[in-house]
Amino acid sequence: MNLEETRQRIKLIRALAKTKYAWPGGYEIIFALETGDILCADCVLDTSNPTHIEHPSSSRFCCRDGWGISGYYNMSEVDGSEWCCNCGKEIT
Repeated sequence: MNLEETRQRIKLIRALAKTKYAWPGGYEIIFALETGDILCADCVLDTSNPTHIEHPSSSRFCCRDGWGISGYYNMSEVDGSEWCCNCGKEIT
């Protein structure tokens, strides 16, 4: 993944976090960390959290500090509730 692709992915993550909800359907968007934990959109946007884009195929961008965002999905793809690993918010 080159630098421009990384920038585009960062823009996408930020835009999704600002929107918070998928359309159509209105399901909340959640973000998966490299550890498998879940972050809510508010915690992704919180500048005090050291979140970053994680690229397993490129050691240049891999910090492996637990804060790498490895993916995102909406709650329609999840059975039941999830909880944000940072703030503890229940995401339904």
